[in-house]
Amino acid sequence: MLKSNGITIPLYTTPPAGVALYEDLEHLLITRDVLLNSIESFCMNQSEPKLNSIKSTLNKYDDTIGWDKAMENDKISHFVLSLAFCKTEQERIWLANLESKLFMARISKHDVDQEEVLRMLNIPLERQENLSDNMLEKIKFREYRIPKDQLLHHNSMIFRIPFEYALNHIPTMHYFLHKGYIYITKSEISQLIETAFKENLIKKLIQINKHYDKIMSDSRIYHLIRNFKSKREVETLSKSFNNVKTENISFKDIDSLAEKSFPLCMLLANRHLTANGHLTHNGRLQYGMFLKGMGLSLEESLNFWKTKFSKKTSEDKFEKEYAYNIRHNYGKEGRRNDYVPWSCYKIQNLPAPAVNESHGCPFKYYSEEKLRSLLVNDMRFKELDVLKILEKKRNNEFSVLLILY
Repeated sequence: MLKSNGITIPLYTTPPAGVALYEDLEHLLITRDVLLNSIESFCMNQSEPKLNSIKSTLNKYDDTIGWDKAMENDKISHFVLSLAFCKTEQERIWLANLESKLFMARISKHDVDQEEVLRMLNIPLERQENLSDNMLEKIKFREYRIPKDQLLHHNSMIFRIPFEYALNHIPTMHYFLHKGYIYITKSEISQLIETAFKENLIKKLIQINKHYDKIMSDSRIYHLIRNFKSKREVETLSKSFNNVKTENISFKDIDSLAEKSFPLCMLLANRHLTANGHLTHNGRLQYGMFLKGMGLSLEESLNFWKTKFSKKTSEDKFEKEYAYNIRHNYGKEGRRNDYVPWSCYKIQNLPAPAVNESHGCPFKYYSEEKLRSLLVNDMRFKELDVLKILEKKRNNEFSVLLILY
C-alpha cells in the first residue's frame, strides 16, 4: 500500500477482508464502472487534458463514495469489478487500461513519490548521480525531452533499470542499453509505473478467472455479477441506438438494413422470417425488441410483422393472435411497461433453438462446420478471420465474437 499525506492508496495485491452488504456491493460495483466509463470518454477525447479531467472526476467520486476515507470501499469495488471483467482477454485489457489510468490519477492527485511506487511494484530503479561525461555522451539524448546540456548538469535526472525488468514495461529499442541496464529519465517513470501496474492487473485477472466457477457457485455473487452484466449490455445497446438517427425508419427498410448492419443473430432471424413467414415465440421477442430498440415505431412494427406473416397468416388471424403482443412490447397493452432490447447475455442463454426456430446466439448454437460455411460461403469472410472466430467460439467467448463480427 502507498501512503501520502495521510491517504492510503492500495495496489490491490490482496483482496479486502470483512463483511459487506449485498446492496453495498451492487452500489460500489456500479459506481466504479461509471467512473471507469467516464475515464474512457476522456481518453477518447484527445482535446481534453486527460489527467486533469480524470482527477476532477475522481474528486467527485471520492466525495460520493468516500474512497479516500474508507479504503475498503475502494478495494471492494476494484475486486468485484475485476470478477465481472475477468472472463475474456478483451474484458481484461479494457479493465486494466482504465484502472491503470485511474491509479495514475490518484498518485498524481496525492503527489505520491513515483520512485516509491516503483519499489512497491518490485521494480528496482536506481538513480544515477555520478555518470561520467563519456557515459552521458553515449546516451541517446535525442530520445529525451530534456536537453542534453541540462542532463550534463543534472545527473540525478537519469535512472537505470535492469534490462530483464524493462522488457515488458518500456519500448527498449528507444533507450540506451549498457551492461544489462536500460537508462531512462525522470519524465519517463510515470509510463513505467502505468505499464507495470497494468500488466500486474492483467496477471491478477487471469488468476481470478481460474477460480471464477468456484466463486460464482455462491448464488449471491452469481446473481450480482449476472444482473450487473445484463443491465450494462442493455445500457450499451440503448446508447448505441440513441446515437443513430432512426426516426424515419420504415418497415420497408428492414431487409436492406439487416443485410448491411445487423448483428448475425438478428440478420438470421430476419432471413428466417422472410423465408418462412413466421418466427416462434422466443424469436419474435428477441427480434421484435431489437427492432423497437433501433427505432422502429409501433405503427411501422405492426406493418412489418403483418407483411412478413402474410405468407402463412391471414390479416384477421394476425390481429387476433399477434398484434396484441407487439403492442404489449411497446408498452401499449397489459402493464404498459417500456421494455428494452434483450441483452447478449440473455440471448446467449435462451434454450437451444429447434430446427424450425431462429433465436439465440448463432456463435454459440451453430456447429463449427455450419458457422464456417455461413461465414465463408455466404458472408465472404476471410479464412484467417474465420479461424479466429472459431477459436473464440471454442473458448465460449461469444460476446467477443459479436465485436469481431
